[in-house]
Amino acid sequence: RLKGAAPDEAKAIVSDIFALSGIQTQGTRTLDEIVEGLLAQAADAEYGAAPDTARQTLEAVMAVNCPPNDAADKLLAISRQAGLDGLDPVLERLQARTDAMVKLAPTFMKSARFGTPFGRRFNYYDGFLFELFHPGEADSRRPFGAGGRYDTLLARLSDGKIDTTGIGGVVR
Repeated sequence: RLKGAAPDEAKAIVSDIFALSGIQTQGTRTLDEIVEGLLAQAADAEYGAAPDTARQTLEAVMAVNCPPNDAADKLLAISRQAGLDGLDPVLERLQARTDAMVKLAPTFMKSARFGTPFGRRFNYYDGFLFELFHPGEADSRRPFGAGGRYDTLLARLSDGKIDTTGIGGVVR
């Protein structure tokens, strides 16, 4: 029960727990660092940290890694589990996009993957992103091609004077 405890009091409580249970610190973290982390967690919980449902939903979304044709169904199941409404039109567009990709490149799509944790450190891509790997090299993180959609880039660069989308990429 560290909620509302002063740092010295919390340190004494954690120290007593360690002594009574025989727990020893691991790694390089000091008792002060452990107590600081526990107090931060208690404060987060007291002041509206993400509810378990929100955290679990985000974790489930970030764990999606499947063939593109299964992505919409997996995301729909997660949204229904979390009680989220209004995502059906978005997921229908995702399914239509993957259906079109399968129709246009069926052999390629047999080995394609949809992964939600994938992203870019630059925020000019604001639509669909992709990376291309040689067969068997997807774990190398060295794609031979990459790119994505720019749904709002030109509008942002032109102060709204140009409103069009674009696609860009590179093949190494």
